[in-house]
Amino acid sequence: MYSVALGRHLDTPWQAMEPIRVGRTSTTANEADKVFVVCAEDRPFARVDLYQHRDDYYGFEAHAIWSHYLVIGSGHRVHFIDLRDRSTSEFELDSYFGNLSAGEARLLVASAQRLFSFDRDGVLEWRSAMLGIDGVVVESVTATEIVGCGEWDPPGGWQSFRLSASNGVEILDPA
Repeated sequence: MYSVALGRHLDTPWQAMEPIRVGRTSTTANEADKVFVVCAEDRPFARVDLYQHRDDYYGFEAHAIWSHYLVIGSGHRVHFIDLRDRSTSEFELDSYFGNLSAGEARLLVASAQRLFSFDRDGVLEWRSAMLGIDGVVVESVTATEIVGCGEWDPPGGWQSFRLSASNGVEILDPA
């Protein structure tokens, strides 16, 4: 069982641990923008240093343990850190990160404009059409559909959507 926390003041053993680095790869900064500490069975397991991209917007950030990954949504990206082998992958979103919705079969990542579905291996299954321009919120998920809303006319101009959970295509109500 893994747990994760945002590290604030690192002490031993976290300071001495070799970090897994994610984010912008060419950096002159010596210090990470964010540090995450991962425990396995309440014991120190991994330290993840996140280096943010300076041109991204950072209105929302989230992290979660899902499947065998530490998933971090930040800026215009979502990062997958495989806790089995410490490998990393980064997925660039079309706009700023909004939120994570972790389910048993899939991880839904919302950006300001779309919804992205990843399978349990961290592979992109599908990307929705535009669902908004300034925020996408998932309200409920079943095995067959995803219900939520997207903001088209800020502030407050939200419109509901229903998507197929299998492919992200909008489900239209019969006329």
